[in-house]
Amino acid sequence: MKTSWKLLISLFLIAAAIASFYIYSKFRIAPGLPFERIVLQDVTGQKRTLADAIRDSKAAVILFFGQSWCSDCHHELPRLKKARDQFFPETNVFVLSDEKPSLVFGWQSNSGIHFPFFRITPSLDSFGVVAYPTTYIISQDFEILYSKVGDVNWSSKEVIRVITEN
Repeated sequence: MKTSWKLLISLFLIAAAIASFYIYSKFRIAPGLPFERIVLQDVTGQKRTLADAIRDSKAAVILFFGQSWCSDCHHELPRLKKARDQFFPETNVFVLSDEKPSLVFGWQSNSGIHFPFFRITPSLDSFGVVAYPTTYIISQDFEILYSKVGDVNWSSKEVIRVITEN
């Protein structure tokens, strides 16, 4: 009888560990990105792929995936703007959301932040972005140099180095 309880408890602990890892991975580790499949739509309705937008940049690109309803996103953007102005002013920042255009571009006009905002397709969750904000720093040759789910310390030496050296 003791052996069956030990086995049952062991199986439960293994299942709990697997479930915990899955949840952590889903919500705290930024997924890879299908650059050619992601389509950006600007405020005028013009469309192009994320890959084309990155190719057109002169330096590393910061991709900020967020939602208009996300309070963490609203707090993060001014910090990103301040750091960009101070430490890496040549770097392009794209704010990306899969919400309907009126919400995305309403967020842009209400934010007072002059980064380009884009509505994207397909949906964020179709390629694994399910928590906000999710941020990537991408090189011009599509290498993911940095990724983070949640707040980024934009004035950290690591982040500044990654951006300015690429």
